[in-house]
Amino acid sequence: MTKLLFTACCCFLILLLVNGTHHVEARRHRERRQDRTLFVFGDSFVDAGNLPRSAKSRASRGWYYPYGSSDSAHRNRATGRLSDDLVQSDFLARMLGNDDEPPPPYSPNEAVDGSGGVNFALPMSGVLNGPEEELALGGQIDQFRRLVSRGVIRDADLDGSVALVSVANGHDYSHVSDTTWLSGYARCDGRGNAMAGMHNALLGQKLGDLDGVLLLDLYTAFNSVAQSKSGSTPCCDTTDPNGHCGQEDGSGRAQYSVCDDPDSYFSWDYMHPTQAGWEAVMDQLRGPIQDFLASSRD
Repeated sequence: MTKLLFTACCCFLILLLVNGTHHVEARRHRERRQDRTLFVFGDSFVDAGNLPRSAKSRASRGWYYPYGSSDSAHRNRATGRLSDDLVQSDFLARMLGNDDEPPPPYSPNEAVDGSGGVNFALPMSGVLNGPEEELALGGQIDQFRRLVSRGVIRDADLDGSVALVSVANGHDYSHVSDTTWLSGYARCDGRGNAMAGMHNALLGQKLGDLDGVLLLDLYTAFNSVAQSKSGSTPCCDTTDPNGHCGQEDGSGRAQYSVCDDPDSYFSWDYMHPTQAGWEAVMDQLRGPIQDFLASSRD
């Protein structure tokens, strides 16, 4: 089943409804149950800080300035998210009625309350197996299964919950060349777009008619929002084709520049939207998501 959840760069995310197999009474310590509990799987588009903080590098850059610099809720500090503030899973959590507490990151020692949902996503994760720090989708699902089998996530937590699956930005298609930087962000990579279009069509054939599954077309939403903002030009940019947002030289000098107004940009770095970009994308997807959730109650 996990092989069907295979997506290309900037194409589809998958929203599923999950039901527990048995009715279990909710835990007494839970004074308030969210309307929909959210479980998140996938890559950096939905990761909310699952990689442990380590010395600054391309992999850990989400824990360092300028990431999180627009996040007033966390005193404008980085939280591990690859954006200037919130990411896609945060906005979906708000749609589900969870405004202040998005699903917590997965904990290796499983010290997590499954009643609030769990975020298993990791940057650069894909469907195919990759490096350990880029745990593939199947590994994330195994983590979820272990929490269920040990009772950390109970049937009552699963009943009517939502699973968000995003494997739109991982290493599965990293071999497809991106000419965006070489063209000064003036045009997108035709080869990559063609492959994404083909993949989306095949994914739709596989999953489009299944009950309890909604395919969210990021490819179209990204194109629409980017045209209304800054196109492909990122707010946080570097002149080094092998560099990254937040990179410093050996003396601690910044090897990047940051725009003055992230809200006017769609792209935060060369791969990820700004919070404003995600908010605009989710506004476009709000109608289908709300219709999907409403129809599931019938």
